[in-house]
Amino acid sequence: MTLFGEAEANFGLAGVLLVPALLGIGLAYLYRRTVASLSAASILVYANVAPYAFTLVRGDAYHSIPSALIATGASLFVFNYCTASSSAATARRVDPATTALRARNI
Repeated sequence: MTLFGEAEANFGLAGVLLVPALLGIGLAYLYRRTVASLSAASILVYANVAPYAFTLVRGDAYHSIPSALIATGASLFVFNYCTASSSAATARRVDPATTALRARNI
C-alpha cells in the first residue's frame, strides 16, 4: 500500500492531506540540517533516508520505515566504529623550532 493509501486508511481525508505534508516538512528539515552542518554523520543519515522517502511515496509504506531505520542505524554504527580509533586519527605534534633546526642542518 502506498503512503497515500496508508494515510487514507488510518486517518481518512485529513491523513491524505497531513501525512505527505509532514513527510515533506521532515525531509526539508533533514536536508537543511545536512547542508548547514556538512558533517559526515549528517550526510550519511540523509543519504540513507532520502532514497527510502521516495520508495515510501511510491511503494510500500509498511516496509520502508523499518528498512530506513535499520540501514541508517547500521551505517552510523559502522561510521562510528571506523572513526573511533584514536591512534589513527590523532595527529602528531611537531615542534616548529626543531623542524627549523633540522632544515638548516640538511
